[in-house]
Amino acid sequence: MVEGATVAGGTALWTVMNMTNPNHARLRVLFLSCVSMGVGAFIGSVIGTLPILPIVVVGAVAFVAGLLVVASLPVAMIGMQSLVAILFLQSFARDPLHAFFQTALVFTGALLAFLLEMLLSPWRRTGAERKMLSLFFKRLAEMAGATDDNLEMHNKMVRAALVQSQAILLDRDDHRPRGRALFALYGEAERMRLLLIVLHRLRQELRETPSESKEGIAALEQLLQELSRKLQSVSQHLILGPGALRREEEAGQLRSNENIEMIFSQAQQWQATSSETQALFQNILAYVQRVIRLLYRIECLTQTWRYPDPVVLAEYTLHHHSAWAEFYNVQAILRANFTFRSTAFRHAIRLGVTLALTTALYHLPGWPIGGGYWISFTAFAILKPDFNTTLTRSVSRLVGTLGGVILATVLLVTLKPTPEMLVLIVAIAAYITLASFFVNYALYSAWITIAAVCLFALVTPHPLTNVFDRTINTLIGGALAFGMFLIWPTWEHMQLSPNMVARVETLRKHFLAVMEAYIQPDTSHIERVVSRHREARLAYSNVEASLERITHEPSALHFNTVRAQGLLEALNSISLNILALEGYQLNDVVLPSAMQDQLRFFVKEVDTTLQRLSQTLATAQPETISCAGLDAALHALTESETSARSSQEPSAAEQSFLVKEAEQIVRTIDIISQLLPTDDLEREAVTA
Repeated sequence: MVEGATVAGGTALWTVMNMTNPNHARLRVLFLSCVSMGVGAFIGSVIGTLPILPIVVVGAVAFVAGLLVVASLPVAMIGMQSLVAILFLQSFARDPLHAFFQTALVFTGALLAFLLEMLLSPWRRTGAERKMLSLFFKRLAEMAGATDDNLEMHNKMVRAALVQSQAILLDRDDHRPRGRALFALYGEAERMRLLLIVLHRLRQELRETPSESKEGIAALEQLLQELSRKLQSVSQHLILGPGALRREEEAGQLRSNENIEMIFSQAQQWQATSSETQALFQNILAYVQRVIRLLYRIECLTQTWRYPDPVVLAEYTLHHHSAWAEFYNVQAILRANFTFRSTAFRHAIRLGVTLALTTALYHLPGWPIGGGYWISFTAFAILKPDFNTTLTRSVSRLVGTLGGVILATVLLVTLKPTPEMLVLIVAIAAYITLASFFVNYALYSAWITIAAVCLFALVTPHPLTNVFDRTINTLIGGALAFGMFLIWPTWEHMQLSPNMVARVETLRKHFLAVMEAYIQPDTSHIERVVSRHREARLAYSNVEASLERITHEPSALHFNTVRAQGLLEALNSISLNILALEGYQLNDVVLPSAMQDQLRFFVKEVDTTLQRLSQTLATAQPETISCAGLDAALHALTESETSARSSQEPSAAEQSFLVKEAEQIVRTIDIISQLLPTDDLEREAVTA
């Protein structure tokens, strides 16, 4: 019974549930977690017999595990598994030989769970990727059919789906035809997003023309609605089961583009009385035609992932994801965060000190409460880098544990379960525990308490005593963890300025990369633009998450979140302008040399202004951002565009679109300059 419970305990400790990663990456993380837990179990079993060493080792390992949070979720989970094993097993001290056998039993439990995961993996080899891509195309469909009133909301939803898809698709190195098809779909979906941004911009411009363009607007709306339906069909196709897929293919629903081509032909027949409106509408139709071609490529790829077609895949480059490169990237991230300015570093110190303290507490001679490792485990589970998560986890852990204790007591007293019944209860409780992990932390805490109590009831003579001990230890661990955070807190508003600076800098570099493609169209800029695009997207996610955490802190009462939110929204507006310009360049726009010279002057002024903005945010020194140079550069750009339109140059439509986006960028930068504090007193009021 003891050996069986030890194996079951190994399975229970192995709770790395990073199930959103690609299949091969998930299996790699799960296997490394088995190894990490085995090593931690052996270390914990051996050091438990020594007086001071458990305190030192737990503190050191907790520091490393806390710092790994900044690297990536899989790496952090591997480190946490080793820490969890040490926390539990150092209370079951053994000599080295018996520690080895105990570790072998724990590792066996984890390995059994891993083998079951491997048995299931062939049936969901591309499940995570297809799920995220399906969501991405669903959001694109909603964006295509959106009106100007709710376009911003849909754009945010598309951005969120894009970030999730990127996290999944870039974390794979699958060169098989299906893997290549899914990665190619991700790339085409990104291009579709850019083209949709351009089309919505052009639709807005068309609406600003005289009322005689109503028929043209109606034709464009009809095209966008049909495009929305086609993208929705792609989304559904990616997650269809075999039976539903056959029915769809028999009906020819996926690659039947007759409707959208017919609507496009009808739109081509519309003629505007104004030559300027007619030129704008023809420019719109040129982009619609590009969207239709892109849609056909997407539909081909959607079928290719199921039925590989080497001809279709030949034009798409392979994506290389190196595990060694990822390892060295983790090293660089950890070195960069080895400073007190880093939230992760401060969290790592706080976690190490807290767990060393809790370990020392229940190792005191004559400590009256059994199962002291629950103090350390509760502190570890609760203590997080930010105030809101630490607080909510403290409350949820307390409520869940008390609820689990009450239910476990009722089960043990009323049922007086046999070992067979206890095994069944443990199995049910373990299932509900893991199923509820991402749903509700209080529910998770309740069921893990029931599972632990019933598992220990198999091998201990006084299960109700264990119930009481678990409750007291949870209260002590929660109080210590929350107290340590209050003693040395990490307030998120202190991290907002660096995150905002990163947002401005990545936007500036993204803007320069996109505009370089206009100024020097003969040079290939695709890889650089894509790289800058991803960096800007990551910086945006960091600022948004930072602002969200600030709203839950007590310090938010003294922090001007309205001003910070306004600054972020203004930067997002510039980001949309850059994305529109990036999407417009997909049509291989070539500007005349005169326009390129004026554009180079404008780009230099925007670059200089954004650098000044970045320095202002970084140094926290009040400064007025002057837009005089920007206005002069914009005026020269506008005069060049007016001259091209009056002389009816072939690139007049492209120049007009570019100037309108430039005007919006200048207006937004002017708004940003007004949002910045202009004196020391105001700066102190904002950052207090």
